Amino acid sequence: MAADNVMSIEQIEDQARTGYADMTALYKSNLDALMASSQALVGSYQTMHAVQLAFLQSRAKEGLATSQRLAECGSPLSALEIQLDFARETMQAYADQFNTLGKITGEALSGCVTPLKRRLDTVAERAADSVAA
Repeated sequence: MAADNVMSIEQIEDQARTGYADMTALYKSNLDALMASSQALVGSYQTMHAVQLAFLQSRAKEGLATSQRLAECGSPLSALEIQLDFARETMQAYADQFNTLGKITGEALSGCVTPLKRRLDTVAERAADSVAA
């Protein structure tokens, strides 16, 4: 009968409340994942900037120390050796620094993506369960 397909206002209200609560929970969980991702990214940026600052400070100190050694050296050959050592050490320091920054960047990306991936997996499971039901 046609009456079998008709829902009461109370049933419709209950379905609307349930749907709204589910939608609100979904948005809240999505926002929580985004916030966790953002926090991981901010933490990584702070680490990266601290590492860069320490590196630049160490390079400035090394540059000043090399200048002092150059001022005190007694021959052109000695000055050339000091400059070559400084150039070699500088190149190695920059290579090491780029390696360190690369690792930090990788960790930042991983930390940023992990909460979003977890959330995506949860939503996919719920969607699969919903479709199966």
